[in-house]
Amino acid sequence: MRKIVLLLLVLAILCSGNSVSFAVILGSTGAQVLGIGPGARISGMGEAFSAVADDPSAILWNPGGLALMNGKEIMFTQNYWLMDTRYQFAGGVLPYGTAALGFSYAMLDAGEFLWRDNNGANVGEGSYDAKATVMSICFSEKLSDNFSFGLNGKILNQSIEEETAVSYHLDAGLMFRLSPNVNLALVVQNAGQEVKFINEGDPSPMNIIGGTAIKIPMGVNQQYFTLACDVNYMYDEISINTGGEIRIGNFALRTGYQLNPGLISFGGGINLENLGPVQKVMVDFVFMQYGPLGDTKRISVGMKF
Repeated sequence: MRKIVLLLLVLAILCSGNSVSFAVILGSTGAQVLGIGPGARISGMGEAFSAVADDPSAILWNPGGLALMNGKEIMFTQNYWLMDTRYQFAGGVLPYGTAALGFSYAMLDAGEFLWRDNNGANVGEGSYDAKATVMSICFSEKLSDNFSFGLNGKILNQSIEEETAVSYHLDAGLMFRLSPNVNLALVVQNAGQEVKFINEGDPSPMNIIGGTAIKIPMGVNQQYFTLACDVNYMYDEISINTGGEIRIGNFALRTGYQLNPGLISFGGGINLENLGPVQKVMVDFVFMQYGPLGDTKRISVGMKF
């Protein structure tokens, strides 16, 4: 009986205007946490990143890009998401010959919710919380100087009060350098089993991405402009993400647009070089406006060794 009451209350919360953040977390597929861009750079470019994929956030976006990276790298992200929801990401890449290993951990914390009935009235004292974590291990191999593939296994653990749901998912990605300044990518994200809460199952949010990125040199001193586009296919629906990055020396400006649902992002970054044993420190930030749901801000700090 308690499980039935819990499920009814959760459904009521998903329909409540005061609990939009929780609805966004679970979404229609029950595992939308798997679709959150793990880095500020990804979000700053409108999540058009599958053919860029050159930092640790590629673990979750295109594992095929890891083998083309140069050197060890780690990244930490703090995301102030919708309705006081918090998202954190930590990831690292370790190259080994023509291959690379990647590890990441992400957590989404929706905070606490009051017990309410279908009319939104408080039905008791106290509250409960909702969280989701994703642990990943990734392998990427460079088959030639211009072509690589990668696989990423993920364990998703979601909890609502005392109820939990564990599911397993897999990403597969290809990265092809058509020329020194043009990349092509093909990615399958989140293939796996359905997510079940109390015998209620939702399919995994599998997404197929075809992407391209073009880097246009703008002169000396590492000045260039990157234009990227991803076409996503999820459950018979197509969405298009576009983004751009202008990098002048150690500074970067970014913007992006997600055609569905029509989100615009603005961001930037700065690189600090030769800091003792650290070859480079990358600090990136982004601001995104979700209309009546509010805005989100995230910051990423990466270190390259």
